[in-house]
Order: sequence, then C-alpha cells, then structure tokens
Amino acid sequence: MLTTEKTSELMSEMMGKHFFGEPKNNTDPKKKCKIFNIIKNRINLLEGELNEAKIKFADASLVKDNWSCVKEREVDCKVLEGQIAILSKIQYDFEDMLAQSPD
Repeated sequence: MLTTEKTSELMSEMMGKHFFGEPKNNTDPKKKCKIFNIIKNRINLLEGELNEAKIKFADASLVKDNWSCVKEREVDCKVLEGQIAILSKIQYDFEDMLAQSPD
C-alpha cells in the first residue's frame, strides 16, 4: 500500500512528465469523458474501501488494550482518504484545464 507521500511524489512526477505543455486541440471528447469516468470510478472504489476500513477501525476500537490494531486501522483510513483527495484534486485540475483550453 502506498503512503500519502509516495503517492503524491508519483503523481507529481507523472504530472511533470506527461501533462504540462501545450494542450492539443484535436483531443477526442470521448477520450476526455473516459478519463473522467476512470477517475470517478476509482474514487468510488476507494470510498467503498474507506467505508470498510472505517468499520474495521471502529471494531478494533471496541476491543480493550488493542491499541496497535487501532493505530493500524487508523493509518489505513488516512491512506485511503489521501488517495481520494489526490484523485479529486487531479479531477478538478483536469476539468479546470479543459474548461480553459480553447477547443
């Protein structure tokens, strides 16, 4: 499982290599839609995983003297929240970039 810092590093590396530069006007609208659908689907999957992780966290919290498992479950929740935040930011940035680009 990737940590938030590692995920951020990979995303910034990916952004630096592939997404900066002159936008092309010949981009197919169907491809744009597919990209957004992929991002939204991944966010939905991560939100489902987050809900499951929160339930596991709550269950672990109910067991007395189980602090190590509680912390582990808490970290799992934070990692998933970070991944969702990163994807949401990328989605927002793409939408903003496409709204500003002349077609």
